[in-house]
Amino acid sequence: MGWRDMIVRSQPAVHPAKDRERNTVDTPASSLSHAEQKATDTNVVTSVAHHARPLTPFPPLLPGWFVVYRGPDGRLCGGADDREHGTVQDCPWDGRAFTTVLLTNGHLLPLRAITNVRAGDTAWNVREHGYDGEGRG
Repeated sequence: MGWRDMIVRSQPAVHPAKDRERNTVDTPASSLSHAEQKATDTNVVTSVAHHARPLTPFPPLLPGWFVVYRGPDGRLCGGADDREHGTVQDCPWDGRAFTTVLLTNGHLLPLRAITNVRAGDTAWNVREHGYDGEGRG
C-alpha cells in the first residue's frame, strides 16, 4: 500500500445530506475518544511520513556531458578530446549538496575542480555560467 492509499483510506466518507438529517458524523472515528482519535491521526501522519522519500534536487551536471577539469598536477584534463577522462556518469547527491562528479572511468572528481562543461554542441565556462550553463549551479 502506497502513501496515497493511506491518505485516501484514512479519511472517512462524509455524506453532507445524511449528516444534516441526523446532525452527526457517520464515521468510525466519531465513536473514539478525543485521545484515541488524536493517537490514530498521529499514527497515520507518521506512517505517511515514514514512506515518503525526501526530494532530491536536479543535478547540475547530467550523464553524458563532458567536463574539463584541473588534475592534481594542475594540467587540464577531460573534455570532448579526452572523452575517457571527461564524461560524466553521475553527479551524486550527498543529502545536503552536490559536491562530487563520477566520471565514466570511475574517477570521483570534486565539483570545484571543473572549469568548463560541454553538452551537445554547446559549451560554457563554469565561472561565468555555472555548472548547468544557466548560472544556477
